[in-house]
Amino acid sequence: MQGLLSEESNIDTDWSTQPQRVGHPSAENPKRMSGRHFIEAYENPKEKPDCTVCSDRKKDGWKRKQTRYHCKSCHVPLCVIPCFEIYHTKLNYKQTAATDIYNLDVLK
Repeated sequence: MQGLLSEESNIDTDWSTQPQRVGHPSAENPKRMSGRHFIEAYENPKEKPDCTVCSDRKKDGWKRKQTRYHCKSCHVPLCVIPCFEIYHTKLNYKQTAATDIYNLDVLK
């Protein structure tokens, strides 16, 4: 027993040499871009929130697009095609929607 205690006392416990993680996780790899995601219809057929990717009422050139579907893991309302894939594969999904869906040159 004494041998175990003396070995443990030799363990380096200097926490100042350990890297510290501060702040939010890196935006380069958000949770929405990893793991498994599945599309699911809302239980209430009258529930139709705006799509997170392609719907924006305030931006010029954009339209309001309601959807009956959401990502089961993220709990985010999304159109099945193409928004579900865009949301889970593109870091800046709004910019992708502006160029790919609305053919806008610049995100407004």
